Amino acid sequence: MMHRANVLDVVRAVTQVATNHPQVSVWWYVPRLLDNPNIELLVKVEDEHPTDLDAIAREVDALLDGANVTVKRHADGDGERRLFRVLSHNQAAVDSAS
Repeated sequence: MMHRANVLDVVRAVTQVATNHPQVSVWWYVPRLLDNPNIELLVKVEDEHPTDLDAIAREVDALLDGANVTVKRHADGDGERRLFRVLSHNQAAVDSAS
């Protein structure tokens, strides 16, 4: 039976991947239903440079042993969804300095 990534696994993976993507200022985890093995992350991108969200998803997915990760831009309507903030840009800078 394959290990199902938990929220702590996601936090660790996002923390590692975030250092490669300084244009992403905030990362959110979308809680999943019990029968849904997929992981969804929302991101806030600060600059106007194109950001390959599929590439970011592949990086996180690789750290989670193929957990089927999707990454989407955070939109105004997402505030109504239940989200957990995983990491903020300033926090990533502090973590990488330690």
